[in-house]
Amino acid sequence: MDIVAAITALAALVTSLASLFMIFEMKRQRTATSKPILKVLTKSRSATVKNESKTWLWDDNEASHFTKLRLVNFGTGPALNVEVEWDIELESLVSVLKFFDPYNQFDIGHERGWIKLDNSFHAIHNQRSARIDAVPVNKVSDSEFLNVPSYYLSAFEKYVELGLLSRPKNDTNTAKTIELPDFPEIYANLKYEEINGTKMMQKFRMLLSIISVLPVEGTEEKKVSAEFKVEEVSV
Repeated sequence: MDIVAAITALAALVTSLASLFMIFEMKRQRTATSKPILKVLTKSRSATVKNESKTWLWDDNEASHFTKLRLVNFGTGPALNVEVEWDIELESLVSVLKFFDPYNQFDIGHERGWIKLDNSFHAIHNQRSARIDAVPVNKVSDSEFLNVPSYYLSAFEKYVELGLLSRPKNDTNTAKTIELPDFPEIYANLKYEEINGTKMMQKFRMLLSIISVLPVEGTEEKKVSAEFKVEEVSV
């Protein structure tokens, strides 16, 4: 009788373990079939710059000082409650611009949540974070874009103006050769939830760099081409 009871108990234990394994496996498969994978895509832009007024006219349909980077979900499930937080070393941004202004002729600096780029002011705290309710799997909508802070693009324009477009001329009427410091990178920290409530984090590094600066034939204008290069980095 004891042997029969032991065998019965052992069989019940094996059955319970098998059931638990099946439950965990089903949960794992559900998670695998509903896992979002977010990517921010690299983007190129170009602008025409008027020599005298230094007015920038970007070629695409976006507002002049705003850039949208495409956020795509290549996974198998939606990303919910997406929180985006931008991170940049403001002191580095200001230092790069002041590199071209050793005599402090321009009003460039940051203080108490504001950054001043000579003739423009930008509220940093109002552009530091954003929220997207959901990013569905690989579908196009206006909610699937990250709005890069306007002060970052405005600072890049000032960087190009001071470093390339307004370089002093020498006796042969050619621009003096100077070394351009690298324009600072900016980071986007993403936090979101999977459909089962699991918390996820991703981090992307973005670098805005010059591709070319060319004269526009028959005018005094310049054509500036630039690229937002994006790569994912470890959190």
